[in-house]
Amino acid sequence: MLEIAVCDDEKFVAADIEKMLIDLSILMAVPLGIDVFFDGSTLVDYIKSGKCYDIIYLDIEMAVQNGVDAAREIRMFDNNVLIIYVTSHESFAKEVFEVSAFRFITKPIEKGIFKKYFIDATGDGDLCYRLGLKSYAFELLQPPTTCAHFEGWNSGEFDELLKKHGAEFNIPDGFVWGATLPETNVYMLAGTRVYKADCAVADDLTRAEIEGRRQIRAIMDMLRKYGKKENLPGLVALPSYIGIRETRHIKCLYQISDEDAMYGKHFDDAIANGSYRLDIHHQDKPGLTFRYLDGSEVYVRPGFADQKGRWRKEMDVDPTFYQIPLRSIIPEKHDNLMVAGRMLDAAIIAYSGIRVMVNMNQVGEAAGVTSYLALQQQKRIRDVSS
Repeated sequence: MLEIAVCDDEKFVAADIEKMLIDLSILMAVPLGIDVFFDGSTLVDYIKSGKCYDIIYLDIEMAVQNGVDAAREIRMFDNNVLIIYVTSHESFAKEVFEVSAFRFITKPIEKGIFKKYFIDATGDGDLCYRLGLKSYAFELLQPPTTCAHFEGWNSGEFDELLKKHGAEFNIPDGFVWGATLPETNVYMLAGTRVYKADCAVADDLTRAEIEGRRQIRAIMDMLRKYGKKENLPGLVALPSYIGIRETRHIKCLYQISDEDAMYGKHFDDAIANGSYRLDIHHQDKPGLTFRYLDGSEVYVRPGFADQKGRWRKEMDVDPTFYQIPLRSIIPEKHDNLMVAGRMLDAAIIAYSGIRVMVNMNQVGEAAGVTSYLALQQQKRIRDVSS
């Protein structure tokens, strides 16, 4: 059950929000516990007494303790609750930033914000997870990477230095790739790897962000110490956040199996075609294994010769693409909910190729179109013809 608090000194507004939430609860078949308050002080006292909420709808200007001061006190007891401000005032940007407000809803409230269909595009499947839907995570998650931009980059020199001196700077012996940005001399390097980090967990995400940046600094330190002084690369830019390849997956009507992807199985309800190689990011050894639909595979590691082989025997006809079925983005529970992104339901090897952006773009478009058709036809998501 989701526990929700509504706090607004305008009683008719509080009543409207409560009714919308009740209607939404019935529509989604999700039980809600709803408490209504008319001033911030009473809400804070209730939380101080031990009450925990998943979401708080909070007015800003109230006669008895405004919503900003109330949120400051709430954050002393609960850093996880989602605070959604319902207000006519948008001049509190600095203050609400301090309390990590999730979003604003402006008055008068448009009932459209309480939608009939939902697409979870959070990456980590947060909406589905908070709804209590079944989820899972693999023991060996693909590691996240902090990218960086450099000028004057020399890939050959870097590979050799990494092989010889990477251990001295505690740079993981993994896999490196990159590309020059169009019409520039700036090189994007994806050369860091943070192992054993589940970035859906706050502590792991924080550690990964710190460690990814440490590895970029370590790369620069290695180049300064052992690289050619006359051609030392310059660090141009760091990302705003680490690149996350994988966290939790949501259990859906169908899980794409490894065989589905590797043998290019076709589906009647296909929503996307993909041909990106299956790139297995190992957590238990350095380097990557690339598996191709023609049955070949290559194990690659910076500074070492590629190891080529086959993962299956040759076939008369090789598949040229694999498919993603609509069923793999429809959760088992709730008739008006879909997932769009890396939280889709797929086995570990299948996921390694499916996850890339060119495939996820197709999945996102399919989720939007399917939801629109369901709304237009007044059908359950799973009943929309594919």
